[in-house]
Parts: sequence; structure tokens; C-alpha cells
Amino acid sequence: MYLTSKYLLVTLSVLTLLFSGGNLLSTHKPCHALPSSPQSQFFRGARWAFDMGSRVQLNTDSSPSSMSFLGLDFYSDLHFAGKHRGDIVAQVYTFDMRNLSSDQFISSARFDYAPCIIAPNLILLPQGKLNLKFGHIWHPYGLRNQINTTQTLRQLISVDSMGLMLDWGAELHGELNIFSYNLSLGSGSGKWFSRNNDTYMGVMRLGIHGDHPTFSYLPFKIGLSTLKARIQSAQGIIERWRAGLDVQYSGPIGFLFEGSLGEDFNAMGSKYPRDALTAIAELNWRSMNERWMLYFQQRYVSYDLQTEAGVMQSSLNDMTQAQSNSPSVSTLDLPQKHSSTLGLLYSPLNSLFLAAELVADYEKSNMTPRIQARYRW
Repeated sequence: MYLTSKYLLVTLSVLTLLFSGGNLLSTHKPCHALPSSPQSQFFRGARWAFDMGSRVQLNTDSSPSSMSFLGLDFYSDLHFAGKHRGDIVAQVYTFDMRNLSSDQFISSARFDYAPCIIAPNLILLPQGKLNLKFGHIWHPYGLRNQINTTQTLRQLISVDSMGLMLDWGAELHGELNIFSYNLSLGSGSGKWFSRNNDTYMGVMRLGIHGDHPTFSYLPFKIGLSTLKARIQSAQGIIERWRAGLDVQYSGPIGFLFEGSLGEDFNAMGSKYPRDALTAIAELNWRSMNERWMLYFQQRYVSYDLQTEAGVMQSSLNDMTQAQSNSPSVSTLDLPQKHSSTLGLLYSPLNSLFLAAELVADYEKSNMTPRIQARYRW
């Protein structure tokens, strides 16, 4: 199934290139518009971009770790019978994570390519009331689906709350007056589609946005999310449910918050469930020209593992969640996790992005610097 999924991905990529006249594009700026003539009757306004970057983390107890990536992004509007019917995004990346871990076994196995987003988005009802997205998609739990931070140091996702960061599936979404809604169903298999072990992931988010006359166009969003999943992870099959609240305010000083609670059950291991609590909060400031962004994040992750002897505290490590597009990793032996992050983003040129973070881990009593350079054109 792994090889079949890879061949399917390559076939889809080739067909996309053929239909689009061999041009790739990205939803991120900057991107290059195709010549106005000749114009494909199916793909219109197609744009493409290369995306490359590298990040380094300076570890206090080991040698520095690093990760590099190179990606191709394609975006286009879709037209049928002369009418705009939706759009498509296709992103395929290669990752070099061999220096991400000091463990030689892990290091030797972390060079790979992966689909990030491969998703047509079709308009079913006008004015954004009902749309259908399918393929390899971000599922709509919490902040991450609302704010794109793909391949950046700054992350707004708690892997400990999600089933999988990316998964094959389908999503219905739209906006009705002050409400926005997302309802998705995924395979629960992650990077490569599989129906082994009866995995699945169902996610739902209902939001209220202030960009409406009812709220005088106030710059806020509030969302309620829920997730029920049976997913494939490094520890085997994990059965998970979550309920979460997310809040966004985008004034001169922005504020973000996401909190979740729920339960995990390792179907292949312990017969006792774990009660989960995760939270992330961020304050951020953008310069007037939007070339600078300063942010401060607080993260908290805690698990209560029910055992015959009583209750044992454990947690998941969320600090490397942005390093991979693989399923989330659960670890039962780590202590409670509480960390702070001070970050700075700077874009001196339209295509160049520089980032730096300083992460304080309160349990380990250490400070971890991280830097990243990224170029898109």
C-alpha cells in the first residue's frame, strides 16, 4: 500500500502538470502568473513557486540538530463550462531530517518526500455557503486550519490535540452569516493512504467571526472543535477524542488561544485511557509594513494515565511538532510539559523569510535557540 500510494501521488502530479501546461504554483506570495495566452480552459490563473528552507536547533545536551526542505507548489482556479467552480492546491516536498536526531537509527531513516496539501476545493453553493475539499488536507481542528504556518518555526498546532496533522480525506466547509463551519472525515493513516487497522479521523469545527455587520466588523474569531479518531502512530493504534476552544483577535497587538481536553487510548498497548489537557496562548505584534513580527507563546501539555496503582503524570513532547509531516508521536514516560517561546519573524525581501526562536523548557531547565532561513520564488 505504501508503494501504491507513492505511485498514485506521482501519477497525480504528472497529470496535474500535463493539464496545466507544465506549470507549478503556490498560494503563497510571491508567485508567477502564467502568460494570458494560451490559457487552459480547465486551469485558469495558474501560478507556481519553489519553496526551500533550512532550520537549526542548538541543543544544550547534544550536538546541533537541523532540518532542510525543498518543495514545489501549484495553485489554480478551476473552470467548468466557462464558470469558476473552485480551485486546486498541490504541494510536494522533500525533507532531509537526518541531522534532526542524535539517534543514528532515526537519523538514517529521515530523508523522504511527502505530499503536504493535494486538494481540489469545489464550490457546491455560491457565496461561500458550501464547498467540498478532498485529497491530502489539513483537518479543521482549532487554530491551525485558520492560519497557515506550514514549514515555519512559528506553529499554532498542538499535535497532542490532533489526530494527525495531515491526512487523506474530504471536508465540507462554508460560511453562513456570522458562522463558519468545517466537517471532515479522514483515513487516519497519515502521509500514505491506507485502510489497515480500520483507522479513521472525524473532525468538526463551528466558528463565529466578527467580520460581519452584526459585530461591527470586529477583528475576532471564536471556534469550537471536536475530534474522534482511531489513528496510526509510532506507538501503534491510538483511539482519541478531543473537544477544544480557540480564540483569535487580530488588532494592533494580536492574541491567540487554543485549549483542548479529551482522552487517549492505546489500542495496541495499555488498556487504561489517558485524560489529556493541552493549551497554547500567543501574543503577537506586527510592524506597519508587515515585514516584522514579534510573538510570545506559552504551551502546556499534561496527561493523567490511569493505572491499577493509581494515577501517573505523563505528557507528550510538542517541541518538534513542526519538524515532520508524519503522524503524531505519543510517549508515556515524559514528565508534564510547560514551555515558553519568544520568536521573531523578518522578511527583508518579498521572497526571503528569516526567523528565530528562543524556547524555555521549564521541566528541563534549559533554553533552546532555533533559527530558520526560507526562500520562495
